[in-house]
Amino acid sequence: MSTSCAAVITAALVATLAAPAGAVPTSTADPVAPEVACTSSAADAAEASLVASSCDTDVEVVDERTEWNTLYAQADGTWRLDVSAVAVRTQVGGEWADIDTAVVPGEGGLTVAAPVRPMVFSDGTPGVPLAQIERDGHTLSFDVPFDLPAPGVEGDQITYDEVLPGVDLVVTVNGDATGFSEVLRVESPEAAADPRLAELTFPVETSDGLALEEDDGGFVAVDGDGERVFTSPMPAMWDSREHPEVPVAAQRSSGAMLADAPQGAADAAGDTDVDLEQAPSLASQVSHLPADLGADGVSITPDSGMIEGDDTVWPLYIDPAISGSLNEWTAVRDVFGQSYRFNPDEGVGLCNRATSTSCSATFRSRILWKFGGLASIGALEGSHITGATFAVVGTHSYDCTARPVTAYRVDNWSSATPWPGGPTWIPQSTMNVAHKSSCAGQPVRWLEFSALEAGQAVAIANSSQLTMGLAVDEGSMAYWKRFRNDAGLSISFNRPPNRPTEVKFADPAAACVTGASRPVLRVVNPVLSAIFTDPDGDPVQANVDVYTAGTSNPILWHARPAAQASGTRQSVRLGGMQNGKIYRVQINGVDPRVTGGAAVACEMEIDTVRPVAPKVTPSLYTTGVPAGGVGKAGTFTFANGGSTDVVSYKYSFNSSALNLSTAAGSPAVSFSPTYAGSQTLYFQSVDRAGWTSPTQTYIFNVAFPAATVWKLDETSGSTAVSVSPTGNVFPLTIAGTPTRVDGPYAESGFIPDDRALVLGAGTTATSNRIPVQTAENYAVSALVRADAVTGTATVLSQDGTTRAGFDLGYRPCDSGTGSCWAFSMPRADTAKADLDVALSTVPVEVGQWTLIIGIQQTAASEQMELAVCTIGDELSDGVPESARATHTSRWSASGLFRLGSTVTPGVSGWTGAVSEVRSWTGAIIPSDLRRLCNEPAA
Repeated sequence: MSTSCAAVITAALVATLAAPAGAVPTSTADPVAPEVACTSSAADAAEASLVASSCDTDVEVVDERTEWNTLYAQADGTWRLDVSAVAVRTQVGGEWADIDTAVVPGEGGLTVAAPVRPMVFSDGTPGVPLAQIERDGHTLSFDVPFDLPAPGVEGDQITYDEVLPGVDLVVTVNGDATGFSEVLRVESPEAAADPRLAELTFPVETSDGLALEEDDGGFVAVDGDGERVFTSPMPAMWDSREHPEVPVAAQRSSGAMLADAPQGAADAAGDTDVDLEQAPSLASQVSHLPADLGADGVSITPDSGMIEGDDTVWPLYIDPAISGSLNEWTAVRDVFGQSYRFNPDEGVGLCNRATSTSCSATFRSRILWKFGGLASIGALEGSHITGATFAVVGTHSYDCTARPVTAYRVDNWSSATPWPGGPTWIPQSTMNVAHKSSCAGQPVRWLEFSALEAGQAVAIANSSQLTMGLAVDEGSMAYWKRFRNDAGLSISFNRPPNRPTEVKFADPAAACVTGASRPVLRVVNPVLSAIFTDPDGDPVQANVDVYTAGTSNPILWHARPAAQASGTRQSVRLGGMQNGKIYRVQINGVDPRVTGGAAVACEMEIDTVRPVAPKVTPSLYTTGVPAGGVGKAGTFTFANGGSTDVVSYKYSFNSSALNLSTAAGSPAVSFSPTYAGSQTLYFQSVDRAGWTSPTQTYIFNVAFPAATVWKLDETSGSTAVSVSPTGNVFPLTIAGTPTRVDGPYAESGFIPDDRALVLGAGTTATSNRIPVQTAENYAVSALVRADAVTGTATVLSQDGTTRAGFDLGYRPCDSGTGSCWAFSMPRADTAKADLDVALSTVPVEVGQWTLIIGIQQTAASEQMELAVCTIGDELSDGVPESARATHTSRWSASGLFRLGSTVTPGVSGWTGAVSEVRSWTGAIIPSDLRRLCNEPAA
């Protein structure tokens, strides 16, 4: 019943285990308490769990309802599945409703007002079978071997009068609307003599997917998985005897009356007024009729002995029955068989005819129940089951003296299982009770038997059903009791929280691992983070323990912060650790019942000490002495300075960013300067915990390129001197008859003595020394004026063995018209080696002074470049026209340095004037290019 109260979750569970002194467990998230409306039911498990814990009440999970089962979230954080032997509800139009067994007119015949299993019965229309029943998309049709008239209907019963002379057919819907029984009521011996009753064959048909099988005297319809969809127990035949008139003297002759036996014999046995059209009375003669399943249907042969017997009380009843119920129950007897799906109650113990004339014979009886639909329990572990109760209504006891009755877990059984109901009866619990309407303080009532072992057995066996039984002392009728069929089963369970997921260290960030790959953390109180979930939706506490690595005792530090909702990431700041030691932390979830789930273990080493400053050893670039050059790679090798746990070095050149890193196992790094002059290396050590040492600096100088200049200002002679820091090292020898003219500086009036050497017609110049190291970074330039332009020509080159290491001059333009300035280098010193060419788009103009510069760039970029500056009377913008190409195959050309000629096949010498030539060892930088381009104009 729903309540209208509202509750607020004000606090979660607090820690139940104390942390060591000084340990302060903290959680980074503080859950906000939501307001919760108290109701008796909730749509899903998560909501039900929240309401149950907030409102201290049991809450049903509506989504888990079935016709027999009801799931509750309990206030203590556990769950309870209630199962009824009889169906307790049904669905009508997609909504849950009460069962209504009344027979009403419907589509295709007579139907049931609100059944669990939809049924349609014949309304007398020819050709329509007696009954059709549905379950889970399957259909079974059951008919009779004679025509059916229009029936009479009263409540849950349908009567077809005179289906044979003196024989009526009575159909009754089961009390929980899961099936039906049909009996032939034979009024007299004359009616029973009809030969059509000598053997009865009932046609049975099923939908696709079902198969009929014989089953212990009855039959079943099973699906493709072998599951029993419809059952029909062994048919029975009984007479109308209710209370035989037997003299008391005769009773005493066969057994003494109990001293405290009540005066009414029927009252002793507790026989109830039964509807003989549904089941025999306790006093009825009963005969079981094994069914024969054939191609035409199910056949039975009535008991001729009962028909012809002088003590038979008429009418006789002959029944088959069909059930689509999930659950079953029966009474097994040692004298005259079973009472399958009895209604409403049956007896347990010894029914002694000498004591009670309502006993048709002296017999012993036990009651069995089979509960299905327990797959969710079978999916649990046995330890998850916290309680189980078997409940049954006691309707009668022999007298008002409390005597024991025991509930058992029994073997699986069928409708034909004989006395004593299987070989295995495992006791669950015993109650000393009396229950009788006439007993003061001991009325007809529900009795609850503890059955924990039975509930756990379902989980252990991964089963979906549980079979229970009741039995008493069978040596005296004083223990005789009767119990109703609508028994119930309640199983409480609590699944522990799931194993935490996404476990990791959050501050500092690190993975959760164990063993040699464990992280080294730089704080003594790191934060451990994980996501906690509970399969039952309960809130979860993070339970955290810290140990010395490799041990399980003692716990050095413990924490259990407040519980948070299932699915929440929780973070706990650890404590109790010291520098230089290795620890193991174990984390798991704990639910409101203090049930712990599986744990995850992480290990860590604590390191709170920074490494000392590292050292560096350079090669090439040493302090105080300019060395190398632009693009000239040098090596710097780091050392740990004495710290033994350094794992890497961070460094940067000419910036304090420290954005580069190298492992301690490979401490040497290479650096190729991009400009000359003073440079700074910043570096520091990094240890396993991520600590960094103080930053160190190392200052070095990169040498400016060494330039050699041939001004070509001589006015006579066959030699041109070179100007360099070391003097006239690379003089040129002029071949042929040299001609000198004014150079561009003289033409502009800036330097009157500026001269130019005219090449061509046999005039060239060479140096037998090598000014250019072609395997390194270098640059060459020439200030030239072409006096004739034809195809390809070279102004500067340096010999290899078969080809020049470079040619600076011009080649045909890519446009196909004219020639453009070019700088080319072959990939190898062979005649067929591919040529890499940086080709300008600037065409060569006759008579125009032009500065052309060929550059071999740094090894990292592997590029060659051609810069072109047209010389005029005004300053340019300082940016020369540039062309680039990739050149990855360096080799050394160690022959003559040539002015105006080349050994490269197919390339002509220069025809025109050359005013100034330069070479650089080491690449030149952009500022040099801008200066060179602007010098002539300036």
